[in-house]
Amino acid sequence: MSPHSEGSSTVAFSCAGCSVIYQTVQVSTAAKGVFRCTACYQPVHRWDGAYDYRSWQRLEMEVDTLPLLVPPTDPKE
Repeated sequence: MSPHSEGSSTVAFSCAGCSVIYQTVQVSTAAKGVFRCTACYQPVHRWDGAYDYRSWQRLEMEVDTLPLLVPPTDPKE
């Protein structure tokens, strides 16, 4: 992944439906959106606010190996 611009950072989310882990770049730009799992199509993360999320990548690792994991979005929301 290319170096981040100012106001961005890498974050990770896991799918509540199948536990696939995704890494994305969080950017300080107001936006609204949803990212769905490529394996089971469940919502992995929804956002509407001060940040946008770009460059989603599926990670091939176990949840326990991530240093910081943001809780998945509840698909019922």
